[in-house]
Amino acid sequence: MKRHNSKKIMIVLNILLGMIWLMPIYWAVVTSIKTQKELYGGISLIPRVATSENYVSLFRYKDGIFFFYSNFALA
Repeated sequence: MKRHNSKKIMIVLNILLGMIWLMPIYWAVVTSIKTQKELYGGISLIPRVATSENYVSLFRYKDGIFFFYSNFALA
């Protein structure tokens, strides 16, 4: 009986640690699709409006210099 309970505890701990480990990745993705107003308006785990304007401005910045440096790093 003790072994079965310790196995359940380990599973729960692994799930919690996995969620803690994945939270920064989730936060980065959610923050990247928020509007500027929502980004600076407070903390929320789920965006009210998802937008791609941040990605558009990243890829248009200085005529696409992001692609130049990302390709340069791959070479």
